[in-house]
Amino acid sequence: MRWIGESVSTLVPSGAVGGDIVRARLAAIKGAPLSVAAGTVIVDLTLGVFITAGFTILGLLLLVHVTGQTSFVGPTLVGIVIALCAFAGFLFRAAAGDVRFCGTDHRAG
Repeated sequence: MRWIGESVSTLVPSGAVGGDIVRARLAAIKGAPLSVAAGTVIVDLTLGVFITAGFTILGLLLLVHVTGQTSFVGPTLVGIVIALCAFAGFLFRAAAGDVRFCGTDHRAG
């Protein structure tokens, strides 16, 4: 499913989100409830964001070690912190139930 999702994200000009929707749909077709299918995609994206931030910090440390330049450390760290805070804010809002998936509202009823 991962390869199919990556293929759709790469081939279709949909802003690289089409593959995630396809992965959730494929999981739902295979028998997973839609909430579980969507949850697996969200967890995958969350891990990807934090792992990317970790590799960015590792690359930053290696670059400083090799070149001795430190002028870019501050702006890079500020960017990482802003990105992680924005993503964490989205996750907290989603956990609070303020983000709807596929037009369903679990609080309505």
